[in-house]
Amino acid sequence: MSLTLPADVTKKVDALVGAAVEPAMRQFPCKVKTSGKPKMIRWQDVDNCLNKAVESVDWDDLSTQLRALKNETRANPANDFLLAVDSAFSDRALTFDKVFIVKDSKALLPLTHSVLKYLPSDSLQGLAVYGDTGENVGTFAGVFFSERSGGLVSIKSYSLARFQYKDADGNVHSAMDNLHLPTDGIGSYGITWSDVEQHLGFRLTSENLDLGR
Repeated sequence: MSLTLPADVTKKVDALVGAAVEPAMRQFPCKVKTSGKPKMIRWQDVDNCLNKAVESVDWDDLSTQLRALKNETRANPANDFLLAVDSAFSDRALTFDKVFIVKDSKALLPLTHSVLKYLPSDSLQGLAVYGDTGENVGTFAGVFFSERSGGLVSIKSYSLARFQYKDADGNVHSAMDNLHLPTDGIGSYGITWSDVEQHLGFRLTSENLDLGR
């Protein structure tokens, strides 16, 4: 968090964010099913859970309240205010065991677009990544985003969350598979639940906010 914002402002930011995200926190934990061999948590269950939580937040109302607070503190750089907002979200990140109820500790958590999009920074680094046939392809090496065209049905582009993994020789690869398409696809990469459950797994972000200039 920025040190240039007055302490009372950062406390107000934290309080506004905390109140706004309560509906999302109440969505958890979600019961999810597994399927396939090796067993993988159903990507549909995972994405539905996370997306429902995000949609439960009144982003317009939070934007209005934060804009009003920001306008009261115009002497401070706008990016410092945004930093305080992002920090308030990060402070409320949840570990995966608080997000999903998974009975099989050996099941794979699919690395879907939604999982990666809301994954806290540096989480899962170095954990073993498996393909949908059970082979160990390497270790998790971080998230990156790529822009996709909306195609014929949409003129808008959208950002797609992907991940990289490092193979046994230390080479870094970008995972490019149907799992990350927003409407369909079979989960083809995952991490064992027992490895991820205690790691931070869900963090709301400021991307849905409109804080003005």
